[in-house]
Amino acid sequence: MKTNFVKSSQLSAAQITRMFHIMDAYYADFTEAQFRADLAAKDEVILLHDDNGAIVGFSTLLARPMWVNGRKIISLYSGDTVLEKAYWGNGALAAAFGLYMIRLRLKHFFTPAYWFLMSKGYKTYLLMTNNFLYYFPRFDRPTPREAQNLISAFYGEHFAGRFDARTGLVTALKQSGHLKLAVADIEPRLLAHPRIKFFSDRNPGWQNGDELACVARVSLLVPIKFALKRLWRLTKTEVETSPMLSNDRSDDLLVRHN
Repeated sequence: MKTNFVKSSQLSAAQITRMFHIMDAYYADFTEAQFRADLAAKDEVILLHDDNGAIVGFSTLLARPMWVNGRKIISLYSGDTVLEKAYWGNGALAAAFGLYMIRLRLKHFFTPAYWFLMSKGYKTYLLMTNNFLYYFPRFDRPTPREAQNLISAFYGEHFAGRFDARTGLVTALKQSGHLKLAVADIEPRLLAHPRIKFFSDRNPGWQNGDELACVARVSLLVPIKFALKRLWRLTKTEVETSPMLSNDRSDDLLVRHN
């Protein structure tokens, strides 16, 4: 699988159509106009191609400076992100995202950067928990004031009227898009995993498109941690020792935001 970065304004009509068809295969209750509007509002796109050059996944990205309590930060926001199921667990999209983070940190070396992730499904939430060192909310400790201020500032500005600081949720709009049935379902056995249970408890309306507002600090250690994890997986002589953890893959990406 190959990946490349493309400015959203430089995508061809054929590429955009293909991207929409991939989204349509996994999401219901959204329109092509919504998809195109989300795409137009982003700076850059990660495209994933199979061996024949066909697009099989993508992620849209937007990075902007913002001020929180008098401190300048760089906010990184992911829009629509999806990967065809045949390639789940491949790792290429997560690796490309790691490369993007390295570029972002080097470009803004002296400015703190944070990824604001809205988790509509547990796989999206695990992408953050499995790869980032500093992230919230999480099951094993309360959200500190610093992180809560970041969450409230970003989501309060970008999703005014839909973000509830008390619950930490962004309520879905009508026709905002939600995962189709049987895509990233939370099977009862998965609730034994504390991170998945935490996500399910904190976002009981995820099947309707509600999203858990999250934040993670972007550092150069994150791509290094991911690379070491991939190397460890390649050297393993057995598949996952726990059947439950076979679904705990940090690179099975399915995200729909509006």
